[in-house]
Amino acid sequence: MRIAGYFSLNLRCGRVLPDCGLSKSRLKELNIQPDTNVAQMYLIAQVGRADDSPKGLGKLLMVEALNILRRARDLVGCHVIRIDCKPAPSLIEYYEHYGFQQIRPDGGEGLMMMVLLLRDRYLWEYSENPSESCSQPC
Repeated sequence: MRIAGYFSLNLRCGRVLPDCGLSKSRLKELNIQPDTNVAQMYLIAQVGRADDSPKGLGKLLMVEALNILRRARDLVGCHVIRIDCKPAPSLIEYYEHYGFQQIRPDGGEGLMMMVLLLRDRYLWEYSENPSESCSQPC
């Protein structure tokens, strides 16, 4: 058996400081605890694919992870998704395509924390055409 790609999902706290670059209204939507500056977040972690995986597998993995978390949001209530990535412009642009916003480097690990707020009901669809938008309100 060969593994072509994978991702893991977790529930993780994230510290979001008032000067992180998000608007005041967006910060309020994150339900940040005022005494600790911490918000509960789903974490998409350990996303990966084999070098010889078929074209579009990374997008398919992201769409599946986002749809699972959308369903979890409907059941559990947490509506913030976090992903930590290296601060490479290509990676940041890739995750911004899905609606993530940069927050800050994470701790001393040199990673960029990015968040997506599921305040609306979104449905992610896989498309063979990478120029098509991945998310649509439903």
